[in-house]
Amino acid sequence: TSHGVRWLPDVQGKLGGKPPSTAVLPEQDWFQALKRLLESLGRIGTKCTKAIAEHRSLIQTKESTPFEQGLEMLGRLLGADVKRFTEKGEPDGFWRFGDWHAFVFEAKTDESKRGGISLNTVRQASTHEQAVRSKKLLPDYVPCSTIIISPRTTIDKLALPSVGEMMYASHADIISLFDAASKAFEEVRVASVGNTDEVLRERFL
Repeated sequence: TSHGVRWLPDVQGKLGGKPPSTAVLPEQDWFQALKRLLESLGRIGTKCTKAIAEHRSLIQTKESTPFEQGLEMLGRLLGADVKRFTEKGEPDGFWRFGDWHAFVFEAKTDESKRGGISLNTVRQASTHEQAVRSKKLLPDYVPCSTIIISPRTTIDKLALPSVGEMMYASHADIISLFDAASKAFEEVRVASVGNTDEVLRERFL
């Protein structure tokens, strides 16, 4: 994670097993998003440490609403523009990295580990990309990946024909990614005090 924007394409692979993207990364958008988060949480003081610790607790929970709050913070720590929805049937999270790539999430962290990912889950997840595009949150030319987050490690055979190019991440994967991203962000925050934007940018890179 300390490699900054150079590892951003690997997020795609880490979340769903796809090879890294070769597209040109939105470096300026990425930096500005991280800078906004840094200014919001503060370069000095304990506000940042407390906020990250609070959201780590949230992302560890199985309950849907707290988990989605933690997932939102994870997206911000990775430099994404994020949105969290509240209506039933909408995505459980949305991350957009400029014009490079976007991710929509269907989280089933409150389910048991028994059984496979269901057809209902897959069908629900399949509507999320269209939902964000219809809300004008994502232009047609920006690719988008759908991620199912679940404690289940198999997929029901009835769901297989409908899964398409959806990706999978376990709850543990998401927690690990949060820990790596928050550690990198904290290292940059500590080093950013008194530095110019140019130096800060290099730290994030």
